[in-house]
Amino acid sequence: MKTVTLTVNIPTTEKHLDDEADHEVPEDNVDGFTQNPNKEKQFLVFTPNQNSLLKECQKCGDVVNQQKRKTVGSMLSPEFACHSGCKKTWESQPVAKRKPLENLLLAASILVTGNNCAAVSSLASCLNLQFFCEIVFYNTQKKYLFLVVSEAWEMENQ
Repeated sequence: MKTVTLTVNIPTTEKHLDDEADHEVPEDNVDGFTQNPNKEKQFLVFTPNQNSLLKECQKCGDVVNQQKRKTVGSMLSPEFACHSGCKKTWESQPVAKRKPLENLLLAASILVTGNNCAAVSSLASCLNLQFFCEIVFYNTQKKYLFLVVSEAWEMENQ
């Protein structure tokens, strides 16, 4: 059996937090994210831990006094303001063409592993894990994934 690697190339316009932590950064790292998001490690983060990260302004260090949280599928995107007047929107994952990349990677992983969205959504629900709905999954398949699979199939059969 042959293994085929599928690569979804979406020109990225990444938004991110400034990362000043001391750690080794891969050579293909651009502003905190690598050029290959599917190779980035992923982590589950509990809400109280998120709260501790987002209680201070990332720009000036002052206390955050206003916060509005929204989610886009698996992405957390809080907007906040501090006592000093700074306003910022933070995103928990890279974004390309207004699409959270983890949502794309989750949909691709479901497709290529032979799973179905309902089963993975059920698992996410048991964990109380933020996840996208089936409509987003099927739209992502139609818009991005089927094209990539078709191109890989055609290249393999040439």
